[in-house]
Amino acid sequence: MDETLGVPELQVVGEQTLLYALPWPALRRWLVAQPAALDAVLAQSVRLRARAQQRLLELATCSVRVRLAHVLARLGPAGLVSGLSRDVLALMVGASREHVTRALDGLRAEGLVAYPAHGREIVLCDRERLARLEEIPPQSAKV
Repeated sequence: MDETLGVPELQVVGEQTLLYALPWPALRRWLVAQPAALDAVLAQSVRLRARAQQRLLELATCSVRVRLAHVLARLGPAGLVSGLSRDVLALMVGASREHVTRALDGLRAEGLVAYPAHGREIVLCDRERLARLEEIPPQSAKV
């Protein structure tokens, strides 16, 4: 127990995540006493808000194909996404499994991804193009 704030100590949740359970008055006192922590909290808040705004904008304005391309690019910096079912990908892009399957087939037809018929491994053939994808798919692609 931290005697100055009257709250439990830090709890390590992940490799780089610390969890505090602070009542608002104690949090305010702590942030005033720790200007560097205040800067870090504000910077993280701004990043999280920007990420949430981008996600909402993407969900509202982009097709399933574009949302899926962006998610795959974020998940596979090494050029490979593995272990995710179509259902999980559908949840991540806010679509049905069927729409995700059609979008994946279209991306494969364009040569952006490759995968076996029933596998859970997707090879990103052109990760940079997936990340930038915004244009309408070619007429030959199924989406």
